[in-house]
Amino acid sequence: MRIKRIRILGYGPIDKLELKPGDFDLIFGLNEAGKTALVEVLAYVLFRKTAVNLRYGKAEDVLVEVEDNGRTLSLPAKRTGIDLPAGDVANLLYVQASESNLFGSRGEAGFWDGVKSMLSKVGAGVPFTKLDIQIFEAVGLQPKKEEWKKDKQLDIENKIRRRKDLGEYLEKIGEIGKKEVRLGDLLRRNEDLKEELASISQYKGFHDYRELRRLHNTYKETQTALQEYERYKYEYLTAWQKLNVEREAKADEGVRVEEVEEEKRVLEKELDELEEIGQRIESDGLRSVVSNGEEPGLPSLVFPLIAVFVAVIATVLSFFTRLPLLPSLVFLVGALLTLFMFGRRRNLVRKVMAEKNIWLEKTRSIFPDIESLAELHGRIEKTQEEKLRKQTAVQEKTKMIERLRSARSIETVDREIADLRSKTGLAVISDLEKKLSEKRRLETELEKLGASLNQRLHEGDPRKWDRMIKERQAQQPKSDVNLEAEKDLIHEQNEVKQMIEKLTKEVKLFRDVEQARVGIKDDREAFHKYEELEEELHEYALEKKAALA
Repeated sequence: MRIKRIRILGYGPIDKLELKPGDFDLIFGLNEAGKTALVEVLAYVLFRKTAVNLRYGKAEDVLVEVEDNGRTLSLPAKRTGIDLPAGDVANLLYVQASESNLFGSRGEAGFWDGVKSMLSKVGAGVPFTKLDIQIFEAVGLQPKKEEWKKDKQLDIENKIRRRKDLGEYLEKIGEIGKKEVRLGDLLRRNEDLKEELASISQYKGFHDYRELRRLHNTYKETQTALQEYERYKYEYLTAWQKLNVEREAKADEGVRVEEVEEEKRVLEKELDELEEIGQRIESDGLRSVVSNGEEPGLPSLVFPLIAVFVAVIATVLSFFTRLPLLPSLVFLVGALLTLFMFGRRRNLVRKVMAEKNIWLEKTRSIFPDIESLAELHGRIEKTQEEKLRKQTAVQEKTKMIERLRSARSIETVDREIADLRSKTGLAVISDLEKKLSEKRRLETELEKLGASLNQRLHEGDPRKWDRMIKERQAQQPKSDVNLEAEKDLIHEQNEVKQMIEKLTKEVKLFRDVEQARVGIKDDREAFHKYEELEEELHEYALEKKAALA
């Protein structure tokens, strides 16, 4: 016969107990923990004791399942009963707490002797060594040793390592949590910066639209104003100025013709004089004189005379001394010949110089201020150049006279001026100048406005500007913004974005790598797993402590 299950609800200190007994069960606990209540309930159900002597009265909600000869009985039962011999209760060991507190007068040895005595009171008894072994086996300790079994020790070591990994992860998530908080602050700051920059962009967009609209309106107004000046053309001013000059020239035309003719006569007279000089140069053959080169210098007789004197002295001495006569005579003859040649050369030079003087006199009759024949070539060339210049000037004067005499009449010029007055509606040229000055100002302003619009809109066709400006229409911002802060805000936003990217990478890397390493999905699971491991390891420690006790 075997007890398979015990369930007790609401009996004495026992609130709820459900137990499936094994081959041997040891129940221990403090006073009023329910040990006696459990024994009384079992005795009441199994042996059909009366409830009069029960400490907590009759047990109402109790179930004891008993296996007897292959059948399972649920007790208590009205129709089914089991008669158990008194000796069967020997396997139910009951030790009072008072007997284990102080171990009696003989100490611990006396306590264990008392336990052995109670185990042998009824029936065959249970060997104490078997109880020791079963306790160690139940908690996973090696028999007769205070060490865990190898598989249990390995399991505990794995759980300790697992707890360590989770602990390291939980320590890191504190820093990661700070980074996530910082990341959240940065994300909110980034959104704030976006809103501020969007406000600045809206403000700039509105003012840009307003400025474009103002520029375009001014452009159209200037264009309309410029249309009133279409009749005033720049070529009219140029033509009118030429006609005025021509008319003034016509008034003084007669005087100018006489002046030009007088200038022409003077030039022709000077040209005749130059022609005469050229003829005299040709007739006197002065060009050939120039080709003879510069005048030669007059040879000196000092050295030939010294040589003759020395030769004479040497010859005289040769008659009175031992000096050789023949060399002296030869030297004397050579010196005389040299003196003769130098004298002849001097005569030739004097003759050439006399001829040069004759040519110089002829030259001075044409060019009185000439100093030497060396200047003659330059004077002849200069005369030729002057002659050509005078001839050219005479031709120009002739053409000018012909042009002045063939020009239009003053009546024709007056008719053309009257035609310009009719086209412009202006009486004098000064009025046209004022109109064109204003027209030029409007054109310059229109050109600047067009260039500004072209640059802002990136479109050169003025017909598209109105549509493009309407497309840029923006609402007026509710409040003014600080445009000067835009640069600092952009710089701050860039720094915030870089920090967000950095923190996002660090957090994501931690989440992906660390969570995969410790095998969890989120921080909640890590805390839960860590607490479970702490509790399990603590239970193992309590089991070991209880088993050893």
